[in-house]
Amino acid sequence: MKTEQKVMNNLPLFNLRLTSSCYIVGIYAFLGSLWISFSDALIVKLINDMVLLSKLQSIKGWGFVFLSSCLLYLLLSRKDRTKSESAIVTELELAAWVGAMTDIVLILDKQGCCQKILSTQTIASEQRRQELIGKSFREVLSLEQAELFEEQICQVLEKQQIAQIKYSLLVESKLLWFVAKIVPLSKDTVIWVARDITEQTQTEAELEQKEQQCRLLANNFPESLVMFFDRNLRYTLVEGTGLEIGDLSKNRIEGKTIWEALPVDICELVEPLYWKAIAGKTSFAEIPDGSRVYLLQVQPITDSQGEIFGGMTIAQEITAQIEIEEHLQEYAFCDSLTGLPNKTWFLERLSRTLEETLSGKNDLFAVFYIQLERFSIVKYSLGHELADKLAIATAHRLQGCLRLREPVAQVGDSALAILLANLEDVSEATCIAERIQELLNLPLSLRGHEIYSPVTIGIAFGNYQLRDREWHFQRPEDLLRGADTAMNHAKSNGKLHYAVFHPEMHSLAIARLQLETELRKAIESGQLQIFYQPIVCLKTGKIIGFEALVRWLHPLRGKIAPSEFISLAEETGLIGAIDWWMLREACQQLSIWQQDRQESEPLTMSVNMSHKILSQVNLVAEIKKILSSTGIAPSSLKLEVTERAIMEDGAAEANTLEELKSLGIKLSIDDFGTGYSCLERLHQLPIDTLKIDRSFVSRMLQDPNNWQIISTIITLAHSLNMDAIAEGIETAAEFAELRSLAAEYGQGYFFSKPLSHQEAEALLKQKLQW
Repeated sequence: MKTEQKVMNNLPLFNLRLTSSCYIVGIYAFLGSLWISFSDALIVKLINDMVLLSKLQSIKGWGFVFLSSCLLYLLLSRKDRTKSESAIVTELELAAWVGAMTDIVLILDKQGCCQKILSTQTIASEQRRQELIGKSFREVLSLEQAELFEEQICQVLEKQQIAQIKYSLLVESKLLWFVAKIVPLSKDTVIWVARDITEQTQTEAELEQKEQQCRLLANNFPESLVMFFDRNLRYTLVEGTGLEIGDLSKNRIEGKTIWEALPVDICELVEPLYWKAIAGKTSFAEIPDGSRVYLLQVQPITDSQGEIFGGMTIAQEITAQIEIEEHLQEYAFCDSLTGLPNKTWFLERLSRTLEETLSGKNDLFAVFYIQLERFSIVKYSLGHELADKLAIATAHRLQGCLRLREPVAQVGDSALAILLANLEDVSEATCIAERIQELLNLPLSLRGHEIYSPVTIGIAFGNYQLRDREWHFQRPEDLLRGADTAMNHAKSNGKLHYAVFHPEMHSLAIARLQLETELRKAIESGQLQIFYQPIVCLKTGKIIGFEALVRWLHPLRGKIAPSEFISLAEETGLIGAIDWWMLREACQQLSIWQQDRQESEPLTMSVNMSHKILSQVNLVAEIKKILSSTGIAPSSLKLEVTERAIMEDGAAEANTLEELKSLGIKLSIDDFGTGYSCLERLHQLPIDTLKIDRSFVSRMLQDPNNWQIISTIITLAHSLNMDAIAEGIETAAEFAELRSLAAEYGQGYFFSKPLSHQEAEALLKQKLQW
């Protein structure tokens, strides 16, 4: 109010100076005195006639009145003109001053009727101004709001005191907020000075809403401290369910800058994150504080226009989570049974080595894939726990004796892997492979068992110069798979050996994969067929049965020999499906032949059975179902098992053989003498026949040693009350010699090649005798 009065006093309209009036009166008095004094003296001196003198004195008086009136008129006229001009100038200055104001200035009477609008930004057009002049609050506002304004005006006029009011108006579909100062102008009028505070109100509302949201957000973060800071890095709000984090608290940090609130070491860590938030970037960081660790998320906060006015920090203790992650990482990178680093860890380490090689930090390095050949035998004979201990002991032996920089990893149940970095050349790796073989040829003592653990090793090199070109593995999985491929190549070309990966092995592996895919389709589409090779009694020369042999009739490649796909079927587990299919089909065919040939000695059928199917729990029950459904006698079925299957697979398989024997099924050892013979166990097994391998028969007449081996096998079989059957008989001389050695049965191309079931039926009808 004092400021407004000071401004009004400085305007020309209200600054009437008395000095001007006094100056005019003084001049008038001076001139009047001179006129009276000189005019009277002059008339007395010039005129002696008293009558004329009296008339001249009257004329002089009227003249003085006339002259003084004219002079006064001129002075007053000039004064009025000056005053009018000053008023116009003053009014223009006042209009300019009011127009420069950002406020709305209205002159209102006590009924709220608008007398004049001096300035407004909201009521912009002149037409709109004229429409409002003369109208009352009740004509332009709601009744409730009009009554409120009228009440405020009445109070101001009654008390002759300035009042202030905050209100909102809906102008052109927009809600605007104002704060108005009501100043009494007279007894019946007021000046209404209103200021548009819409933007300020919206900003305050947004801030209040954002603060409420932030508080709600903070209180919903479990065990967290949420801190808000302005552009000066001063904390403006601190909330959260975890208000006590370390030595921090709400009272300690709210209202203070980060340098005032935080320890120096913590401040140095978080200050860059805060400035990033002010720059518009969100950051995350783990901040250690003694034995505890906190996760900080620092992000910018913006207003409705997108302007950044501060940031938010969410601090949450993650000590327990880190401990859990460390345990999970241990579980993720270690084998749960052996505790050795697992395949995931090895691939991660291998990935880093590949990156170092690409960046030039690493030279030649190699991956060893080490297959424990007797792992399965130990597992199924001595138990899973001892097999795991075998893997652990082997890894520790390698680690200690080779002084490896990297730990030995377990990349499979029976496979270990080693990473050898910074090798001089390929020969260094092959020398290490030979040392490993020598080292693991020594027995291990585990729980009173002396166990030999020979291995097959595959080696794959990284950054390897191959002849005239370089061979690079791009991924760690490819490198490990390359070493695995080399190991399988070594196994197929000689037991307990090692091999170095070559790209051609990859091609062979792809071809093998393609063959596996085609084999699966062959099983499903009926491309596999059974051929039957006659088994002849060497004493009578008559056919007493057949051996069922599988053949693959490929639609594009023609007939594929068993040697090309049986080993693949065993590796992939497809051999089980093939074995069961062959057993059903062969028994069904035997049933047909037996019904057609009503003889005292029924035909027999020999079917090969892999060691995988021999270990199945439901083997005996399934064979009973097949015998029952086909109607053949158990004694007509002869199951041929490999020497390795019955000599190495443990007591469980021996019990299975006993159950089969109790059913009346005949059992035969296939290719006897070529595998892992154990004469001590042989007499304990319920075997009926020893089958002499064709490799001995084909050279028996040329090599005396082979003849002696065959003779020994036949003698052994007879001593154990078993029969002997020779396969691969191709000449009459071989037939005669085996008959002389008292072998009971024989088969081979001398009698017949494997035949289809139609050809075998035709052969039976001929009733041949050799």
